Amino acid sequence: MFKKSGLPDHPRLRDAFIAAHEAGVVHYTRKNPHDLIKRIEHLELRLHEQAMAARLLLSINDGVNRIPRATELFVEAARPYRRMSGWAALAHAFYDVQMTTLLHSRAGPLMARTLGPRTKEAMTSAFIARYYQLMNPTYLSEGMGSAQARINLHRPQILRGFDALKADTMPAPLAQHVAIIRKLNPNLMDHGF
Repeated sequence: MFKKSGLPDHPRLRDAFIAAHEAGVVHYTRKNPHDLIKRIEHLELRLHEQAMAARLLLSINDGVNRIPRATELFVEAARPYRRMSGWAALAHAFYDVQMTTLLHSRAGPLMARTLGPRTKEAMTSAFIARYYQLMNPTYLSEGMGSAQARINLHRPQILRGFDALKADTMPAPLAQHVAIIRKLNPNLMDHGF
């Protein structure tokens, strides 16, 4: 599956991706083996979204090594499938608080000020990938509603996250994707869906 992700074959990135996939498979096998195929499809959709975010992050061409941040996207993707304690559980909880605040709270801009530039880039990449995935028809079978319903629900949240992160000022190509998403008509019927 890693070969289909379009990611560079970097050892840390590859290992993090594979570890996230294996953690998800083990989790779903234990949780509900009778519905395993559907659960694995959901896992692969989640990893596809993270891979899209990682590719966006790594497409910034300014000489900065963003492999560590791209790797962290898959570490975070794996955490819901693992039993955690101590520092790992605390780090995951803090990450969730950051993402929730950026998407849902008026305190998002205050939270964003506490984040470093690489973290802001990674979160912007994750929001861009999430938006594009909202239009993935496969999610309909996951009980997540039609693409239009998902856009109606999540678009305002993602735009709020962009505002908090000042994503319009991010390096290329992130800023271009943010501009595209802002200009997209939220009515999918106008796009031929």
